[in-house]
Amino acid sequence: MIIFYKITPSIFFVAAIRKTAVKVIFKQQFQTLVNENYNSLKQYLSLMEIQVTQQIDREIDLLITSPVERIKRVLARSPGLFQENPLK
Repeated sequence: MIIFYKITPSIFFVAAIRKTAVKVIFKQQFQTLVNENYNSLKQYLSLMEIQVTQQIDREIDLLITSPVERIKRVLARSPGLFQENPLK
């Protein structure tokens, strides 16, 4: 998810663990799309709400849940995740 909050490079990066397709859009094109199309704006706001909710849930999870419980939940949600991860 991309948020154009600052006009500086991010300190974060994404590393894909499987074959991934990446789509690129320039900030101005993105803003035009969202501002000129009501459905695109609704979808964007919905994605932002999901992103914020997931971040809050993650923060709560890290603060109050034991590592063992977190790993159990990850395995229940994505049982094949660690088979896709390279061994390095």
